[in-house]
Amino acid sequence: MAAWSELRALVGVLGDLDAGVFQLAEDQPEPDQRADVYACGVLLYEVFTGKLPFGGENPMEILMKHLKEPPAAPSLYWAEIPRALEQLLLRCLSKDAADRPAHAGALLTEVERLGG
Repeated sequence: MAAWSELRALVGVLGDLDAGVFQLAEDQPEPDQRADVYACGVLLYEVFTGKLPFGGENPMEILMKHLKEPPAAPSLYWAEIPRALEQLLLRCLSKDAADRPAHAGALLTEVERLGG
């Protein structure tokens, strides 16, 4: 459960924080429903890979990765991941909110399409 301890450490340092924290950076627009999609992307990434999309030695390093770095391709951790699912996870974690599904309902529709 190292992932949970890292998240708790991050929250402890930065206060009331959700997975969409990078939306609060100066160069990001006001958060909207796509910040929730980002948060879902973090959770789904961990569900399908067993890892958080960003790790680090300390909470600030993890935060900076959320702000500046793309996540590793989920296929690095699950070689058989369906390509469409991998692409959806990466879209959810896009730094550019315009690249993500517009809201949770749109994300659900895309997930349902993947199921066949």
